[in-house]
Amino acid sequence: MRLFAGERWHALATHGAKPQRLLWASTGTKNKAYSDVLYIDELIGPNTINTMPLATIDAFRDHAKLHDTLVEDVGTAQRLLGELDRVGVSLQAVTDKLIRDGVRLFADRRDLALDQHLLKRVDEIADEWRTRGNVRKLWRRDKSLWTNSDEDRWLGWLDPLDDAEIADYGAFAGEIKQEDFNDALLLGMRGSSLGPEVLAETFGQQDGWARLRILDSTVPAQISEGRSRSRPEPDVVYRFQ
Repeated sequence: MRLFAGERWHALATHGAKPQRLLWASTGTKNKAYSDVLYIDELIGPNTINTMPLATIDAFRDHAKLHDTLVEDVGTAQRLLGELDRVGVSLQAVTDKLIRDGVRLFADRRDLALDQHLLKRVDEIADEWRTRGNVRKLWRRDKSLWTNSDEDRWLGWLDPLDDAEIADYGAFAGEIKQEDFNDALLLGMRGSSLGPEVLAETFGQQDGWARLRILDSTVPAQISEGRSRSRPEPDVVYRFQ
């Protein structure tokens, strides 16, 4: 609540800022020994959202108690949390484990669904490219593979590097190593960052060379996180358009 109070917040609110609401998810009661509205009755408060299963909604309509329970007897809640800490139960450790387990569970379910869908789609596209001879068209820089406008101008990545370009890259790498840089932060979007990121993940950190970090975002929070992960500040910053 401290984030959404005071002069600074009111100034933002006058320009249309909205408070970030707390979301309670998966609030159906799994243990039959508990009330079927346990995670509803105790989690009612302003600026919150509760995503109840249909059975829980029906139970709530039937016998739930509708009042602001989140703001009731806060002192007792704080005292109980303090007692948990004193007997060696770490709320932070419990929360961290629940987050890890929950993320892993959702990721496993998502990956299973995506894998089946994507594999089928990849097979369909591969068959289409074979039957239409699209690989040959690509090497011929046939812009009809896309919108038939100017895509042929953007296919320079099909050309192999010549000796002079290889020498330039080698000289640049040698210069970076000679300067004894520790970190290099690359700022790029989409293709400008995906290629370097693949190379960085493939080859990993090499002894005696600067560590390459990739930042593919304009979101202030992600930019701040990228900077905080490179402490002290990165020695080299590259920007690509």
